[in-house]
Amino acid sequence: AKALAEALKENTSLISLDLNDNKIGAEGAIELARALEKNKTLTSLGLSRKEIGAELEDSIQDKIRGNRQLFVDKCVEMLEELWLKDSLKRNYISYLIMPYNYFPPVI
Repeated sequence: AKALAEALKENTSLISLDLNDNKIGAEGAIELARALEKNKTLTSLGLSRKEIGAELEDSIQDKIRGNRQLFVDKCVEMLEELWLKDSLKRNYISYLIMPYNYFPPVI
């Protein structure tokens, strides 16, 4: 579990991992929890609660829920950007208020 945790710290593409019935134990789960402090892409992680305890499993799943929210927020942001571009091109918007935005220079 320690080697897997080290790999998860650097991984930016894996979104789902099933570790049920792998006997990673509490120590391995702690390593995974530490890895999830850095990994922001994993949105689904299967663990055997009976092997690591409910409290530790809940802590890890909280981190996974945070990653899911980051993913959802990013998707919403992208969809909003696409909607805005399309709506402006088609003249669907007649009134637009956009305070506190930063528009980087186009190069």
